[in-house]
This record gives sequence, structure tokens and C-alpha cells, in this order.
Amino acid sequence: LGGGQYSLSNDNAAIAALLVAFFPRVPNDSLDNRYHNQAFRHLYVLATEERCLNGFEVDSGQPCYVPIELTLRKNALQIFNNMNFSSIRQEGMKTQKTKLRMITPCLLPPLDWIETVEVCSPRYMDVKVTRDGDLGVLLAYRVLCVKRKAGHLSYGNDQRGVSSLLARPKRSSDKMVMLTDSPHLLAFSRHFCTDASDNCGNSEEIEFSDFCSTVLYECLADEKPELINTFIELYHSVRNLPRGENGPLLARNINILTTFYGRHNMQPHKELVPLPFLQSINDRVEAILDHQSKAALGQYLKDHVIPSASFACFLCYYEIPGLYVLDELFPKGNPSFPLPVLALRNKGKVSTKALLKLSSATTKA
Repeated sequence: LGGGQYSLSNDNAAIAALLVAFFPRVPNDSLDNRYHNQAFRHLYVLATEERCLNGFEVDSGQPCYVPIELTLRKNALQIFNNMNFSSIRQEGMKTQKTKLRMITPCLLPPLDWIETVEVCSPRYMDVKVTRDGDLGVLLAYRVLCVKRKAGHLSYGNDQRGVSSLLARPKRSSDKMVMLTDSPHLLAFSRHFCTDASDNCGNSEEIEFSDFCSTVLYECLADEKPELINTFIELYHSVRNLPRGENGPLLARNINILTTFYGRHNMQPHKELVPLPFLQSINDRVEAILDHQSKAALGQYLKDHVIPSASFACFLCYYEIPGLYVLDELFPKGNPSFPLPVLALRNKGKVSTKALLKLSSATTKA
């Protein structure tokens, strides 16, 4: 009916139009007007109603298949009690509301029955339209605009989801053209996510290629591709920490970042930078700095001399205070104190991380 766009309404005016159009006895021929006027047969048009909902992707403007869930008003389930809808949820019987799953394009139930329309697909951004919101506009134009998440194909191109980025190995630079239209992500995948071992690359190149592939996978899976540059900067900051010109500043920034997310890891929201990634950075920084600078801490407490730039990174990362504060903790001639004594003498001037390092250095000294 109407090319699949229309259906028959069930209000009183529509029922009356259908009775007038179809109920009288069909005449014997086209000239028989004894029982029914021929023009009345076209009154069925008054009972039609456009109820086809179409989904469109906002990026490409192309129509797409979108799984949706409709919540109908109370007691609407009675209308369907004689129909076998496998997609009707059982909780509709408990709440006296019907939850009906459909896939656009589809014919909606009578529009005045609908309370909410919600997108229920992991491939698209969450959309929920209620009667208190823009449901009237949606039902008037019957166009549902959705945005596809990065790393997913549409249902027309990938019905079962076997070609999405989440179902592929992490190194998939040759398939990225199917998964995103962003020229930046395509260029990043082409230049940085190739397998360096196939090109006889050294260990650093292979490690960086694996890191870029993992970062690309994580960022697209969590829908945050703008953080790829942040991950790359953190990676290079850790590698250049001992020998970089801005080593102390980088060490301080990494310490602030790990401390901030360490204190907020119990919050219900999801962090932009995953906590396991920060923990791995923290472990690597500690391994680098402890290996190069731990022996020099005892000498620094005695002679008050910074031996190298990497030791300055060590001081910034572990928040070891200046000499004027250390002189209060360690009187000259006696730089060795156990941790409980340092905690009593601290009076809140030195962080716990710094106290642990100072205690281990002075005890060994």
C-alpha cells in the first residue's frame, strides 16, 4: 500500500470510510449502480496513514537498517494478544506496556499508541525519543537519523558483525577503508599500524607498530579516536624521559596524570585514559628511573648535588621536595631514619610516595 509506506488506520473515521467503500455487495458489472455508487470504492484512501519509519546515517546520508525498540502505551498489548509476535518482551505483561522490537524501514503501530522510540544497536549511538521530547517531530516526518560508531559497518554491508573492527585482529590497516571514512585514521593506520616485522624492522619499530595498532583498536572500540595523539605523546614521553630536555616536566605531568586517575578510579564514569594503560606507564617509568637514579639518592641527601638530568626526573616524579625541606627531615650528619620516624617528622610537607623512597634510600645508605 503506497509502495510500502502506508497502512490502514483504526480510528472511527477510518473504519467508517472502509465500511462505505467495501461493505455493500459488489455489483455484477461496471454499469450496475443499484446497490453501490462506484465512487464510494475510492474512500478507502481516507483510511490510509503513512506509518513507515526510515533510518538514515547522518555521515553518509544513506538509508540504513536500524534496530529499534518501541514502547507502546498501557493496555496496548491487548491489541496484539491474538498475534504471535516473537519480538514482544514478556515484561510487557507486567508493566502493562508493550515493548516491540523492529528494524527500520518498518511500518509502525498506530502513532498515538507510541510512547518512546529507542535505538537498540551496538553499532549506532544511543538515541531515545520520548513523547515529552521530540517524538512528535519524529512521527510527523518518520525519519530517524543515527550516527554509526567508529569501527562498525552498517547492517547492509555486515549483517552478522563479522567484519567489524571488534571482530578482527588488532593489526587491520588493510581493512580500515571499510571501517571509517576519516582520512586521518586511514593515514594513521597505513603509516603506523603496518607489521614492522615483515619489513625487517628493529625491535623499537616493532614495539611502536604494535602499540599503534593497540591504541587504534582501543580508541575506535571506545569511540574516542581523538585521543590517539594523546596516547602517542604519552608513549614518546616515557621513552624520552631520561634523555629529553623536558624530562623533569614530563615526569611531573605523568605523575599528575597517574595520581589523578588513581584517585578517581572508583567513579561510575569511564575514564578517557584507561587505568591499566596508566598503570603500565607508571611501572615503566619507575623501572627506568629506579634503575638509573636510585643509587644517587643517598648521595644527593648527603652532598646536596644533582648528578644528572635523569636524577632531576627522579626527583620530580617521586615528588621529593627541595633541600630546605629535606634539611628539616635529615639533620646534617644523620641522614638515616626509618620510615616511622620520617612520618612523625614529616608534618604533611612530603608526600607518601616521597617518604617511601627517602626511607629506602637512607636505610640502605
